Amino acid sequence: MTTAASMLSALDRLGIMGAEVPIPVWEAMLLLALLTLCLLFRYSRPGLVIAYVFTYRWGWRFCQQGALTVWNTFAIVYVLFGTAVLALVAATMLFGWGSTRRGE
Repeated sequence: MTTAASMLSALDRLGIMGAEVPIPVWEAMLLLALLTLCLLFRYSRPGLVIAYVFTYRWGWRFCQQGALTVWNTFAIVYVLFGTAVLALVAATMLFGWGSTRRGE
């Protein structure tokens, strides 16, 4: 069995393959409006954070609806990794790590 096939079978066992995530229209419109403003005013970093927060929230909603059969383990890992990514992004934005501009 190939790696891709084994991944797909693992996702199928978890109940992710056929799951549907209902996203409220107002949230999708708010995301679209905020990202459009960020693109118009060239605020790429805040736009990425906004997209991440919305996506993270929608993933959390997906998990709460009982779409996963291994909810406890997944919830712990989801929260830990989500918080770690958000902390790294915040630190990078605050301290300017990874900036391509030198001398500013």
